[in-house]
Amino acid sequence: STMFTKEQLAEIRKTLKLGDDVKDEQIAERIMLSLTAGVKAKSDLDAANTEIESLKASKIELSTKVTELEAKSGGIELSREVAALSKRELSRELDALVSEGRITPKVKDALLPHLNTTVMLSIHGDDDNAEPGFAGIINALKQNDAVELAKLRGEKTGLQTVALSRDVPGQGGSNKETQKEMADMAWGAESANN
Repeated sequence: STMFTKEQLAEIRKTLKLGDDVKDEQIAERIMLSLTAGVKAKSDLDAANTEIESLKASKIELSTKVTELEAKSGGIELSREVAALSKRELSRELDALVSEGRITPKVKDALLPHLNTTVMLSIHGDDDNAEPGFAGIINALKQNDAVELAKLRGEKTGLQTVALSRDVPGQGGSNKETQKEMADMAWGAESANN
């Protein structure tokens, strides 16, 4: 009834840890299904490998076309005037970000070589919205707020002074008296200077 001998079936039951309740026909059927699934999986794997090879060939072909097009285009060329104006504007914008405390001088120095390229210096957009390529990055950096960054890091900001008292414990006096005395001294020093 099955293609396996009783001894083979006993060995299969032992290897697969199957109980005696599994019929001999079911064992043979499971083995045949797994063999069929293996053949299908191999077929699917072969098809996937063929597709991969096709995609690799397409990638090589596209890379060659891109290289050819780049060679034909010769890159972007800016007039000396546009390049000089854009470089000056870039330096002015980065200096302003440093002076406003939005970036550090080290960040400016790190950004400069990346933003001082033909693509970033060239003008993009239509006549109404023309701006250099670096403008978007500069605008994003303008949003950088040192106080907000400090808050994100858990730092406390605010008045950085400590009120000192002139009161000496055990000698009396009050804060009000001391404040009045200090105010009188300040006004007196001011009127003495006038």
